[in-house]
Amino acid sequence: MRKSAEEQRRENEKSLREFYDYFQTAKMYSDAAKNGITEGIKDIRLEAMRAIFEENLPVLIEAGEEKQIRAAITFLQKMNIRGVIVGGNDAWKCTDELREANVPVIIQRVHSVPWRDEQGYDDCYTLAAKLAAAKIKFAFSDAGSWQQRNLPFEAGTAIAFGLTENDALRALTLSPAEIFGVADRIGSIEVGKDATLFVSKGNALDGLTNVVEYAFIQGRTVSLSNKQTKLAKKYRTRYEQK
Repeated sequence: MRKSAEEQRRENEKSLREFYDYFQTAKMYSDAAKNGITEGIKDIRLEAMRAIFEENLPVLIEAGEEKQIRAAITFLQKMNIRGVIVGGNDAWKCTDELREANVPVIIQRVHSVPWRDEQGYDDCYTLAAKLAAAKIKFAFSDAGSWQQRNLPFEAGTAIAFGLTENDALRALTLSPAEIFGVADRIGSIEVGKDATLFVSKGNALDGLTNVVEYAFIQGRTVSLSNKQTKLAKKYRTRYEQK
């Protein structure tokens, strides 16, 4: 049986209270641990939460609708912790609040379709440009690991819908490094940072011209061979004329 609107509201309020209570408990546990009060009574789950309060580790909150994003910002401010909005379909409607609270956004799936009937066909494509114009820090991402190979081309689509190339490159490199607190090591090519980069023959954001020739992680060469390249070589060889 379908739940009534009132039942859904009560359940949502209950879940939100439990969410707040858990973080309050984690905060108290962190304070106690710093003062040596938790010795002998360690809680593994709460131990894992300590970095949020003691090391400024960001909390990733999946929120797409405007009201969800606003609720997430309120939560982060009340808890006085650092957070990141993941998804953020309606983030362009909350730019003032996001900027004031210094909350970045991780955009998921530029290559997507409108998730509401009243949305424009290009809302997913223009979101990045809107956030850049509003001076909101953002990064590109995609659901799961398999589609990450298309991430540069999603940034390329965002360029076609108003995002500058520099902002697109930053959202793939330095911005995510800054969001996760590792910009001192990766995210840009600078003296003293890890040599983690790749070299492309064409435009790395264009699926038609991008040809990666070299890749390095911390200065070590990475093999570009994979299942697809091996199969391509196998079948090209098979059908070559003798």
